[in-house]
Amino acid sequence: MISNVLVFYSAYIQLLQADLSKKKILVSKEIEIDPNVIQRGVITNKEQLLTYLQTLIKDIDLKEVILIIPEDTVFSKSLQIPQIPRKEIDEAVRWEAEKFLPFGVEDSVFDWKMLYKNGKLHVLLQAAPKDMIETYLDVFKQLKIEIIAIETPALAMTRLAENKLGIRLLIYFEGKKVILALTKDQEIVATSIIAYDEELLANLHTTITRMLNFYKDFPIAWIQVGGIQVNDKIIAILQKIGVPVAGFTIPFALDAALANRYLLAISAVLKPIFPPEDDKTINLLPKWYALSQKIKRWLNFSKKILGILVLFALLLTIFLAAVFLYLQKQEQDLIQKQNSPAFLQKNSLVQVTKANMLSQKILDLGKTDILSLKTIKDIQNLTGENIKLEKIYLSLLDKKGEISGTANSRLALLTFKNSLQDLASIETVVLPIESFTQEENLPFDLKFSLSQNIYELEYEGLLKSKETTKAGSLTNLTK
Repeated sequence: MISNVLVFYSAYIQLLQADLSKKKILVSKEIEIDPNVIQRGVITNKEQLLTYLQTLIKDIDLKEVILIIPEDTVFSKSLQIPQIPRKEIDEAVRWEAEKFLPFGVEDSVFDWKMLYKNGKLHVLLQAAPKDMIETYLDVFKQLKIEIIAIETPALAMTRLAENKLGIRLLIYFEGKKVILALTKDQEIVATSIIAYDEELLANLHTTITRMLNFYKDFPIAWIQVGGIQVNDKIIAILQKIGVPVAGFTIPFALDAALANRYLLAISAVLKPIFPPEDDKTINLLPKWYALSQKIKRWLNFSKKILGILVLFALLLTIFLAAVFLYLQKQEQDLIQKQNSPAFLQKNSLVQVTKANMLSQKILDLGKTDILSLKTIKDIQNLTGENIKLEKIYLSLLDKKGEISGTANSRLALLTFKNSLQDLASIETVVLPIESFTQEENLPFDLKFSLSQNIYELEYEGLLKSKETTKAGSLTNLTK
């Protein structure tokens, strides 16, 4: 995962790009700026700042970024809130903010996070002028870079010190200014900014002494210091406070000088990114901006999905068109082949052969006087002692026939009808119900239809008859 951070100081801007998965710094660079471009955190010359940023990020792929803005005009305060429902905390914080903010709540961008201490609910609140924040948003809108979080140096320092609980004084030297933050665990108790000038040592000692006297309920257990231009004289002044002095823990394998110079930026890349409404982090992005970016990301995602669907539909259309053209070509080839002289000649030969075979069968039947003998013989074999036949009529041409006779009983007549139905040469049998009026000696007239392949059946019977006759003749000769 790649994280990008821009840190705004009074005299320069830092850019840090890190690969969090590999814990590796990819880009670390800075650019000096005119101190009049950003005064006490407020952008006074957007065009000039835009030029600086374009130079700084040249040839670097930046789509989204975390900003650390100067502490000067950002107000931080720790509030103790009674145990109230979560949905009411925001309103309670708003009421408390109106008591100490030098500007109206409606003219500010503020966020807070919940901190629990000894079972009591504390809220860390930060607020900045709305017009100041919106100036940063406007600059990055022109750069077409999305801002995903805005925070302050005090919060960044607190994050690097969170691995150890207790009251400590965090100090960062940025070059032109020195930022001091009195913190307890994750809570910022107070902040102060002093100039880095020839009076630094005296002012540093005086400011720390005043903070200790004013916040007597927060005895400092140790001091953590970082940044640039930290020398032995500064460390000696801090050691006079009478508490341990240490540096910050950096989760990257970096040169000490580089780590101290980009201390705040390194802290910011470790920041968990959540929207302003999250109650566990502070993000000074306006809620309307965070919502608009969320909608924008959703629209971009929808466009990508739509593009994929359109591409899939296009590929499917091309595939179906190819299949259609292939089948059409196959059909044309088949029609062409069927209309070719060779195919027509072969097909004609097949049809003529079939016609000749059928004609031969008809001629063979015509040469004998035992036409329909097989079917008639099959019918006669079904009579037995209970059926007396008087007339049998068959028409091979019309494929139908009639039978007249007398049956000893109804059961004999019904059995005879069913037996006829089972013959391969007979398709259907129709026996009028009037034939069952008597119980004995029932006269009947039934009709039946012959099978569609009656000629083949009769022809097979004819062949078998000839073979039987031939076999009988051979037997007589043997005798």
